[in-house]
Amino acid sequence: LKEKPKLGLKFNRSLFKSSKEAFSFICYSDSDYAGDLVTCRSRSGHAIFSCNSLIYWRSRLQPTISLSSTAAEITSLSDLCRELVWITNISSQIGFSQELIPVYEDNRPAITIAYRTNLTQRTRHIRIRDLWVRELVNTNLCRIYYCSTYKNIADFFTKILNARVFKVFAEAITGYSNARHIPPQ
Repeated sequence: LKEKPKLGLKFNRSLFKSSKEAFSFICYSDSDYAGDLVTCRSRSGHAIFSCNSLIYWRSRLQPTISLSSTAAEITSLSDLCRELVWITNISSQIGFSQELIPVYEDNRPAITIAYRTNLTQRTRHIRIRDLWVRELVNTNLCRIYYCSTYKNIADFFTKILNARVFKVFAEAITGYSNARHIPPQ
């Protein structure tokens, strides 16, 4: 920051064709599995964008130890969905109702669990969080899409990144990248 004193958050509404498109939310969710070396807890990270600019982010250690990387990802998705419900309620109160919100996740088994209707022996330990995320998907608040780890901006909040990836994500998060936040599906 010392080298870039004018760096801040930019709102890039001009990248969009309409106000409705500009104020739509785009979300990213990620976690590292047992990344804390002392407690073996996973770190959740998520980001919510509007106008191609970051409006909400969070990075925190999960309250319990996850038994699998998929369970850690479901916990992160659940945390993001709670915040998404809160933010969509606020945005609708000020006149910006949200349609189906895309959530990008880099763990295919977590996405599968969010859409599956039956439980297996291997996934029953994540039942409550699983059902919470699934309920929001079924009520059409959000749709979860796969996004590669290299394009998942929430990675910025969960892991140590190399300098090149850090720079790309930092520019995307601050709004200084002219690329829109819609990774290929």
